[in-house]
Amino acid sequence: MKKVTVYIFSAIAILVLYALPSCKRYYDPPPYFEEPGDTARPSARKVLIIGIDGAVGSAYKTIQAPVLEGMKAHSKYSWEAVSDEVTTSAASWKTLVTGISYGRHTISDSTFIYTQPPGGDLHGEIKSYPSFFNYILSSSRS
Repeated sequence: MKKVTVYIFSAIAILVLYALPSCKRYYDPPPYFEEPGDTARPSARKVLIIGIDGAVGSAYKTIQAPVLEGMKAHSKYSWEAVSDEVTTSAASWKTLVTGISYGRHTISDSTFIYTQPPGGDLHGEIKSYPSFFNYILSSSRS
């Protein structure tokens, strides 16, 4: 019984030691709520997505481009991001701009044509997932 308790305690200690470094806290600016017609202060929060097709984190770490290194101080980024099940350029870009995983949008090649999932309804409705560009253009601020 004592041996089992030691093994359980050791396993929990190892899990905690691996879990603690993964808790990184990023700077998150306070929310800013705009009133309709308020032009006194423009919003300072901006989003810039830099996507380099075919580049992986390890390759960028060896290059260390000076401009991108300067931007890292105030950025949220990851070198060990988890990829989707299909990693073609088209599938990755579709996932990025829609926020929908490959399992739902099923865009698998550079034609960006919807492919029917196995066992799906051949005559069913083709799902369309709008990109964040559609949301920006349809917002009242555009």
